[in-house]
Amino acid sequence: MRAGIVILGALLTAVAPGCGRSPASRTAGATAAAPPRGGATTARAAVEAALKTAPDDPSLHVELALLERADGELPAAVKRLTEAWRRFPRHPRAPFHLGLLHLANGNAVAAVAPLEAAAAAAPGDAELQYHAALALFRAGMEPQAREYAARAHRLDPDHPQTWLLLARLNDHHGTALKAIAYAKGYLARSPEPAPGLYLIGRIYARLGSKEEAAEWLNRAAETDPHNVETLVTLGRVYYEMFKGERTKDGIALFQRALQLQPDHWEAHRFLARAAMDERRFQDAVDHFEAALKTAPRPYDFTYDYGQALLRAGRSEEGGRVLARYEAYRKARERFDRETARLSKRIQARPRDRGPRYELARFCLSMGQVAAAENVLRETAQALGTDTTLENLMKAVQAARAAGPAGVLGGGHGRS
Repeated sequence: MRAGIVILGALLTAVAPGCGRSPASRTAGATAAAPPRGGATTARAAVEAALKTAPDDPSLHVELALLERADGELPAAVKRLTEAWRRFPRHPRAPFHLGLLHLANGNAVAAVAPLEAAAAAAPGDAELQYHAALALFRAGMEPQAREYAARAHRLDPDHPQTWLLLARLNDHHGTALKAIAYAKGYLARSPEPAPGLYLIGRIYARLGSKEEAAEWLNRAAETDPHNVETLVTLGRVYYEMFKGERTKDGIALFQRALQLQPDHWEAHRFLARAAMDERRFQDAVDHFEAALKTAPRPYDFTYDYGQALLRAGRSEEGGRVLARYEAYRKARERFDRETARLSKRIQARPRDRGPRYELARFCLSMGQVAAAENVLRETAQALGTDTTLENLMKAVQAARAAGPAGVLGGGHGRS
């Protein structure tokens, strides 16, 4: 296969449309997904009154938590759902909705434990198995996600979101065609084709099949013309894969994406590259600086930003940026070496907590909070918890609250 381009995929929706096959999941799409607040006060008073007469009814605790969320009291809702999960561990709705709240807030790692608990409490519920798979996938735990997705697929072969998730899980070297087949299975079952069309186009782009990539991505853009990720991905196909034949088309798509989302870092990054090619160095600097504000991995193009500053005549600023980039590069090399070494130790001694905790501490020291949290979550799943793990999780929470730190964890390389 020809060399393709690497493109980040769009996030899957946290709650699949059409949920409602079981008592645990029947309110997932309605109550948990930011309901209107108009009648929430009256309903809340009624549930609070009912709880006074039936304090051991887990459903009432869940309903009150969801109404608290409807009133904008998210911490209270999380606390109530957590307590309901503790008091009624065999009742799946409390951990299910707790997991959904964490997913909706972008914290997939925190969503894993409650959604796995919900899935365990209702092993015949395809929706709960799917959401456990989704949380694990977003948390970077693909082997575990595959198990839950396969279970959900067996329980409900026509659930479209499971087909899409299986496509994402197979979107790797060697299984790309299988991923495309799953995405087409999604298209055959879903009334919303755009995510499947986009994913197929993105996979073809990664495989280096530019014509197929452009065809599927254009279909996705026609179906959902305001989807910024689709516009940027199609722009990248034109800009990077057609060797100058469709550069202007790619630039036009990046510009259109910025009209819809002015802070889209990837569109800014590629417009900066286009400006560099046209020797408009100050324009390139402006786009790079806009991209650096929100890019998840800003140091990936900090070197190019430094070069743009130099060529724009801002040599002192460019020198500082390039020096920071060099520090980052060396730290990245050290991080990769050490994580590889510790990962081998973990593989050789899977029941030994020592290498796992050493890896988590090292990730924290390098500002890689999410990586440290993943290590600890996987350790808890494999070996259970202990005092050291609990203390390390507190350190993770403190580091997350403090914000990005360290050469790898923070900073954006701006001058």
